[in-house]
Amino acid sequence: MDISHLPPQIISWVSNLAWFLIISFGFSLLARFHWAFDLFSHFTIQYIVGGFALGILLLLMHQYWLAGLCLLVMISSVIETRWLMQDPLLFTRPAAETNFTVMHYNKFFTNESSRIQEWLNVNATDIDVLIVQESGHDNIEFLKQLKDIFPNQFPQHQSESFNDISVLSRHPFQITSIPLVDSSDVSWFTSAATRIEISKPGVPSVVIYSFHTAVPMGGKFSTHRNGTLKGLAAAVANEKSDYVIASGDWNITPYSPYF
Repeated sequence: MDISHLPPQIISWVSNLAWFLIISFGFSLLARFHWAFDLFSHFTIQYIVGGFALGILLLLMHQYWLAGLCLLVMISSVIETRWLMQDPLLFTRPAAETNFTVMHYNKFFTNESSRIQEWLNVNATDIDVLIVQESGHDNIEFLKQLKDIFPNQFPQHQSESFNDISVLSRHPFQITSIPLVDSSDVSWFTSAATRIEISKPGVPSVVIYSFHTAVPMGGKFSTHRNGTLKGLAAAVANEKSDYVIASGDWNITPYSPYF
């Protein structure tokens, strides 16, 4: 198939799109040096899809060297995604080894169309622990209605909440707030992990660290987010329990070097 005879405007448009992909990927390689470059590191999956699609199109247009660059971006991004895996060559889902289920949900304060209530009405019976971030007063009132399924809840009253996190559990738990970094430079944002220790009869306790980082838009907030991640890593490393889960809205993807 040869599409090299397409109108020059279309060939130019595809070429410009290819350069945009290549330059964006190049910026992502500089993620360690500036917060703005780090933002480009989160689009690794898009680099795979775009590199493949544009590479094939450019090959058919006989734009071989530009097609080669796009395919190189694709291959490099595929390696990046697989390299993070415990077993990079495993492409099937591991067999289930546990029946302990944790759901983590970030509602977002201003989201008035959240479907968490509708979803929970169908799926709540399959969950051991439910953590809702940015839950807000309205959702806390709704979550109280699930007492029959989740008899153990935090907070019982809106005034008790910290980091605006709600926790619902079938099993008894203890909850504490652990500061991760000094938040004085971001006065409105409390950087604390919620440590939740679940006690399930007949099995070892499970500890869940749940927290929410600052959005890394700007040097101050990016530094704060990275410091929070380091604080979480230290807390998990020092945890005595054999079963630890770290969850939350971290405002980062696994493809960032700070992850």
